[in-house]
Amino acid sequence: MYYGRPESNMEKLKSIQCDIIGFFGNLDQSPSPTMVNDFEKNMKEAGKNLSVNRYQAGHGFANPSNPSYNAAAKEDAYAKAIAFLKAH
Repeated sequence: MYYGRPESNMEKLKSIQCDIIGFFGNLDQSPSPTMVNDFEKNMKEAGKNLSVNRYQAGHGFANPSNPSYNAAAKEDAYAKAIAFLKAH
């Protein structure tokens, strides 16, 4: 999950049947850090496995054509995403 809007509906979260990894920017407003915090709390409450990675970056930090592009965050997120996919 790359800086998408986290689901907040608990019934939908409870229906997830896989582990989730997320990449979020601390400077992003949508989803804001508060929204990501709530997502982490809700996923834990729903009994789901969630790995959250946060970067000092804005929305779209992994997109090289975006003004918020952050090469270091993109490289780290990419490596973690590939490792996660290989492990699952």
